[in-house]
Amino acid sequence: AGDVHGGQPIGVRLVRQVWRDGAWVEDGGAEHRYYHRDHLGSVVAVSDDVGLLGGDGRHVELYSFDPFGAARDPADWSTPTEPVRPSPGNLDYTGQEALPEVGLIHMNGRLYDPELGVFLGPDPYIQAPDLAQNHQRYGYAFNNPLKYTDPSGYFIQIVIAVMLAAAEVYWWQAAIVMFLAAYAQTGDLRTALITAVVTAVTYGVGSHFQSVAAAQGGALTASQVVGKALIHGIVQGAASVALGGDFRSGFIGGFLGSATGPLVPQNVVAGTVVSAMIGGTISELTGGKFRNGARSAAMVHLFNEAMHDLGSASSDADRQRDLRITEEQRRLADEGKRREFWESRLESGDPVASLALEIVDNEGMGRLANEWLLYQAKRAGIDIDLEEIGMKLIDAHIATTDADKSGTIGLLHPEKIAEYHQNVFEEFGLPPSAFGGTPITGKLWEANVTRFIWCRGCDWRK
Repeated sequence: AGDVHGGQPIGVRLVRQVWRDGAWVEDGGAEHRYYHRDHLGSVVAVSDDVGLLGGDGRHVELYSFDPFGAARDPADWSTPTEPVRPSPGNLDYTGQEALPEVGLIHMNGRLYDPELGVFLGPDPYIQAPDLAQNHQRYGYAFNNPLKYTDPSGYFIQIVIAVMLAAAEVYWWQAAIVMFLAAYAQTGDLRTALITAVVTAVTYGVGSHFQSVAAAQGGALTASQVVGKALIHGIVQGAASVALGGDFRSGFIGGFLGSATGPLVPQNVVAGTVVSAMIGGTISELTGGKFRNGARSAAMVHLFNEAMHDLGSASSDADRQRDLRITEEQRRLADEGKRREFWESRLESGDPVASLALEIVDNEGMGRLANEWLLYQAKRAGIDIDLEEIGMKLIDAHIATTDADKSGTIGLLHPEKIAEYHQNVFEEFGLPPSAFGGTPITGKLWEANVTRFIWCRGCDWRK
């Protein structure tokens, strides 16, 4: 067992087990070993709990590698006369998995021979065609191993997925193409099958929630958005484990790839890049691997957000053609029929309506919103009437929608929604942070960051 920091394991817990009474049990106390790395991420030393072993000033183990990863004596850099035992956990050159039985290093996408300084299989993608070193497709890190390390080998799958999303293919077509791409890249039937299954399931989850949104007037509730992201996270986490990675990285990437879909650029390529960067960065900051988080986020964005956005563009345009306030809705507002007003707005396709109805019914995310508002009022030392505030917000929503002149007319940008909420709350003596879309800073830009929680269908154009 071990823990991670910055996407890399920091140590391992070693236990001795014996077979006793029909089960494996620990025999004696556990020992801990901690990794020390160089600038490339290679494990160059392993220490005990206090950094030393026996207090004699020596590390438990010392390691050294030549520029291309071959093991050498850490004292004088001479070639070892006997095979070098890898570190506990088998971490080796650049932090990758050592395979001491065959003298190779598992670099995720391909096997690497540190003695020869080359991979055993060719790189299926030439990243930099203007760089001569990259055309040696068995070469390692542009033959500059003191500066670069090897990428994960997943890039080619992402490129193919982008093309599939842009082509608006069916789920089974995407699954077949991704199967063939994975098999051509790895030569592993199991990896190819897992890739195909994950592609199909990811697309299927997106299709299900798209149908749910359509049945509700075109938008998911806040709780449904979170549920959808959780499902994608679980699927990608399981896929990461099946492909030899860790669950955490895949889950974070899958969750963020779904949840941040409305925040990224609408262009399929730019949106995929941004999703991958977000998923990879958060994965690494929380102790996972950047490449696993980035891959999961990119795949979810492509086979969930992008493909469905492209495939439903015309229906979305029809639904959003007229989001202005109707005369019937104005009448309901004048009569104080708060619930009926938001039900009518939901039928019109107003994305604010789903959460507004939860607030009216004091259910799900709406209950949290009401409790947050009451908490803010208590902090401010004032008494508020939620019903009165709710009707004031309807009046403000109508006025803001009537004045909307940007993007899709009648479909509000999240910062516009945040602004009118804060103006109403200010009338009652509440702070800007009382609005659930700006609970931390109280600034309007925060509403655009948190929009995937409370207003997924908001206009992305100011």
